[in-house]
Amino acid sequence: KGEGRRAKGEGRRGKGERRRAKGERGRAKGEGGKAKGEGRRGKGEGGSYAEGFSHASWGYRVKRGLLGFPDVAYLACRCCFLSPFPCRPSPKCEMRYLKLCLIRHAQSLGNAEARMEGQSSTALSPLGQQQAQQLAQYLAQHGAPPTHCYSSPLLRARQTAEALIAPYPGLSVSRLDSLQELHQGIFQGLTWAEATAQYPELCRRLTSTLTYCPVPQAETLTAARQRAQHCAAYLTQHPPGNVVWVVSHGGFLQHLIAAILGCDRTWQISLSYTALFEFWLVQAPPQTAVEGAVEGQTNRFNPECWQVKQFNNTEHLVDDF
Repeated sequence: KGEGRRAKGEGRRGKGERRRAKGERGRAKGEGGKAKGEGRRGKGEGGSYAEGFSHASWGYRVKRGLLGFPDVAYLACRCCFLSPFPCRPSPKCEMRYLKLCLIRHAQSLGNAEARMEGQSSTALSPLGQQQAQQLAQYLAQHGAPPTHCYSSPLLRARQTAEALIAPYPGLSVSRLDSLQELHQGIFQGLTWAEATAQYPELCRRLTSTLTYCPVPQAETLTAARQRAQHCAAYLTQHPPGNVVWVVSHGGFLQHLIAAILGCDRTWQISLSYTALFEFWLVQAPPQTAVEGAVEGQTNRFNPECWQVKQFNNTEHLVDDF
């Protein structure tokens, strides 16, 4: 009889164990359902599964590999926190940026004759008109509609800008004197052959050394860089969400690009006609620390805040241009 009671007790304990196991399976199933739901929400928001943390508008994003193990970690804005890798900003995230497009004018009649036009100007050549139309079509198909369009007051730049905004009837070109080309002094309007004939000694000095030799009555490089600094400060005052088109000249754009990039020198860039540069900039103070980053880190050194989207792009031009 005692053995029977013990066996009965063992049976009850076994039944209790089975009930507990069943309860554990139910809880595990519930946890799995919640995890599945979280995964679906993550996938629906960004198309991938990610984990990490964010402070204010920035955080660290972990990209998982094929087997679910952490693969790459990088700093990403909260809007792109769950986006596919590489990070593609959502429309909401793009509104955080000022989009600045710098454009060299199309070919002018003076350019076609290889003249040093400087701050004099001729109209666009037939080829230049085609180049401007090609760029206008490219921007209409691939770019965001502009909110502002600035142009040098010189004719070759103004005609280029007018062609670019033709698809946008409500937009007008604003002339900005600081965008004009460097003055060429006594060389202005001459070809190099004409300048060599008129000023042989000066041309010999200019071609015999890399050291800067000022041309009489011409704008100095220091003055041009200072003008570019003031122009860059004005252009970057536009608030986030604005798309600003700027039409200028090959010589001055080298200084303007260096100013926008924060360079301490001016780099030589071989700019083709209608060459396109696109920069995205945030409007945060340069010394504001990024929350969650290493102590002392600033937005100045955060590449998410300063993006080069296009640089000297001429893919809109056909081969025979």
